[in-house]
Amino acid sequence: MPAPDDRWSAAGERRGGTVYTRPELLGPRQIRNARFAESRFGRRGLDPGEVRRFLARVAAEVADLQAEVTRVREESHRIKEAMRGWQSRHAARVNERGYR
Repeated sequence: MPAPDDRWSAAGERRGGTVYTRPELLGPRQIRNARFAESRFGRRGLDPGEVRRFLARVAAEVADLQAEVTRVREESHRIKEAMRGWQSRHAARVNERGYR
């Protein structure tokens, strides 16, 4: 059985994608439905290398998502601060003109 995704190296590094595109991310369904080849040479269980590659991929994508959440939170904070500043400046101008 082929590896869960051949765009990942044995070290779990992403292959494929460019600066402008990125490989398709894992979805919950893909994680839940992941299937692994059985071990070779009469051993019982799953192929350890295949499982490690899949776990490395999941870990890399979770790390990417956590970094993205952090970036979005920082951007949201920056936008909120800019909006508060604009509102304060705008309110001060309105008050100078005597408007309510």
